[in-house]
Parts: sequence; C-alpha cells; structure tokens
Amino acid sequence: MQPIYMKTLLIAACSFAAAIGAHAQLLMNQGDVYVHLFPTIMYDRALGPGNGPVLPQSIFQFEMSGFDAAAGEEVRWEMFESPVDQIAFSSGLYNTFNPYGNNNIVFGDHWRDLQGSVRLTMVSGSAVLDTYAIGAGLRTGFDTGHFHYETFTPVPEPASLLLLAAGALALALRWRFRR
Repeated sequence: MQPIYMKTLLIAACSFAAAIGAHAQLLMNQGDVYVHLFPTIMYDRALGPGNGPVLPQSIFQFEMSGFDAAAGEEVRWEMFESPVDQIAFSSGLYNTFNPYGNNNIVFGDHWRDLQGSVRLTMVSGSAVLDTYAIGAGLRTGFDTGHFHYETFTPVPEPASLLLLAAGALALALRWRFRR
C-alpha cells in the first residue's frame, strides 16, 4: 500500500472513532456507578423581581433511555454538598417511568457555593444515561435571584478504547504492507 493511502486510512479511522465517542452515551448495567463532581455551575439567568419570593433550591435532572420500570429496573440517585465521601443531603430510587422523559429532583437550600457532586448507581437492570443537568437557584433579595444551570452528556471510556484500537489497527496495517 502506498504511504499516501496509509495516511488517509489512519486519518479516517481516527476521525471515525472520535466521532463515535463524541456522541456516545453511557450504558449502565447492574452495579455500575457514575459520579460527577462539579467545581462550579454556569450562570444561566437572573430571577425576578415581580414573580414572588425566590426560593433557594438545588436541582438535579437526568434522562435515561431503555429504562423499563415494569421489568424491575431501578437507579439510585444521590446529591452531595461536597465530594461523594460525605453524607448525601438527598437520595432516592428512580423506579417509575416519567412520561416527560426525565427525573427531576428539586431540593432545598443546597449548592449555594455552586459546588457539589451527584452519583447514579444502577441498582437493577440496565439503561443508557443520555444526559443530566445540575442547577442551583440563589436568592439575592426577597424577589430576586440568580439561576445557575448546566447540562452534561457523559462520555464513556469505551469510546477512548475504540480510538486506541483504530490507531493500533492502522499501525498494524502499515507494518504489514511495508514488509
């Protein structure tokens, strides 16, 4: 094989593997744990005045596809003020199908420093974690405040392995055709 074709093959393989990984979702099987530690939450918008009192709140939402509550699948969610080695300020089991496609947990006066962590544990069954969002409403006055909100898409490690495998395959082909 000519060197120009080998370079093209290598670039194509790496681009394909990177594209698959960039749009991947996280498959969670029974016993799998996903943890997200966030150092801050992005500013989203100002709240009030004129809408009544602004209540401080922390928000955690997640969307899963392939989740079947009828089959007995369950996910445990936990919200932490700091790293996950601390005690969760809120936790629960997600085991019912929400027709809106997400589980929305709103809890009281936490994450005022816009830092914390969340943990999802697949208790039974398997499902795909598509996206999750973290938010915090901060009070600045009786009817004013700031809302911080950010959406995340988890990228699983197998995407990185696919990229590595594509590179190794390209090198092996290069070595084979050079001989």
